Amino acid sequence: MTDIQKLLFDRQDPAYQAFQSKLMPTVDPETVIGVRTPALRKLAKELAGDETDPVRIARRFYDYCTTKVTYTFVRSYLTIENGSEYAAINQKGDCGIQSLCFITLCRIAGIPA
Repeated sequence: MTDIQKLLFDRQDPAYQAFQSKLMPTVDPETVIGVRTPALRKLAKELAGDETDPVRIARRFYDYCTTKVTYTFVRSYLTIENGSEYAAINQKGDCGIQSLCFITLCRIAGIPA
């Protein structure tokens, strides 16, 4: 196991791993690590607030991604380590980066996306 793999497995969230595995039925569940990034977890929690309705929570995430993340050109995706985090922290990105941010926030909250 490489140092990076060890680091990722140390941060593994088994419940999130199980959830992610269900979204990818053709991928061996043993290969899905299930790591959530702290910055995005914090943002998802802040945006969701006390809301419990998944549709309303998803709408809050959508509103954030479309009103706070400015649509702009981004460099090649291959040079961006984490597109979702890039969008949330820098508050900019193209439609693909905005979509990744929305999908990741939903999945962190347990909303299939």
